[in-house]
Amino acid sequence: MTKPGRGKVVFSYVHPAEAVTAAFHHSLIGLLTWDMSHKRRIIGGGGLFPVVSGANIVNARNLVIRTFLDDHDAEWLFSCDTDHAFASDTVDRLVEAADPTLRPIMGGLYYGIWHASGQPEVFPQIFYWTDDGVARATTWPEGEVIRVGATGAGCLLIHRTVLEAVRGKHPEPWPWFAESVLYDRPVSEDITFCMRAGALGFPVHVHTGVEAGHQKPHILTSADYKEPDR
Repeated sequence: MTKPGRGKVVFSYVHPAEAVTAAFHHSLIGLLTWDMSHKRRIIGGGGLFPVVSGANIVNARNLVIRTFLDDHDAEWLFSCDTDHAFASDTVDRLVEAADPTLRPIMGGLYYGIWHASGQPEVFPQIFYWTDDGVARATTWPEGEVIRVGATGAGCLLIHRTVLEAVRGKHPEPWPWFAESVLYDRPVSEDITFCMRAGALGFPVHVHTGVEAGHQKPHILTSADYKEPDR
């Protein structure tokens, strides 16, 4: 008998119509090979569910969850964006760290890049709520499960009870993921999901020991070069 909270996983990803990165392709093959020879959470009944996304990724993310709830009976949904690279045991490690009640939303650690200031700024997808909105983490313990305010949807495991509860609170067409406004500032669709889940009493965690690479295009110039110490 499968221990509660350690059951089947649907692995879903949204992708452009043309192609995905080679790093994601290799990661997916490695993950499915690992799953086949270990816990068989995906191969043994969860499944693989890719969805084509246009410019509005919100539609695709909501379609993923709607289909997961209506057409699958797996306990967990794992989503990973196609500009990511991840280890073969990522799903198993996130599931083992998660819990249907105590840790029903478990993200892996990955980074984003912000260009608005002129100089590219790399930041972790670890966010905390403040009195005036959302703040990025600047420090965090390595190799630990930590509670956060929000995280990105690029490498995210969610228990179906969370998704069912959010559906019951928020109407179609975007019950789960939707761009929104917080304290007169725009909020991305993944932060909105964490905000909605948190308001219903579902905590969000990140496993800082489970890291995914995030491929972002960046044109290198002399401004990015730091002269080594002599």
